[in-house]
Amino acid sequence: IAELARRRPAFDMGSPVLEQAVARELIPDLDDLLRDRTLLLRAGRDQLVSEVRNALPEWETPVPNGGLSLWVSLERPIGTALSLLARARGLAISAGPRFTLDGTHERFLRLPYTEPARELSRGISLLAEVYAAIDPRSYPLAFHPGTVL
Repeated sequence: IAELARRRPAFDMGSPVLEQAVARELIPDLDDLLRDRTLLLRAGRDQLVSEVRNALPEWETPVPNGGLSLWVSLERPIGTALSLLARARGLAISAGPRFTLDGTHERFLRLPYTEPARELSRGISLLAEVYAAIDPRSYPLAFHPGTVL
């Protein structure tokens, strides 16, 4: 088990299968917990999709069938710029290149929907502000005159 645990992070960026199997045996009411967590995540997903579509309609925002985050598609390759600017304002999001070997997927952001509703709203408001500060005529980091970040 120790050898499996040591080697697994190099190969697995997905769900922890071994830990899930152990949890299944140790937590007798796991089905109830999973049902409750699914409902909570679904509500977060639906809220985040709605807020992104309202605040940033130019972004393509698909509705995932599961998981913990949205993958939004931007209209230009500014994912890293947006994630860095957002981080500077206290919002931790990840750009697509972080999840590729070759640094591609610069037109994508990964937005988790695991936070409470109020935090999701605050995050999208902040992200919309940061997005508005990027000059659409340039890349990666040119700002509109007078922008305060």
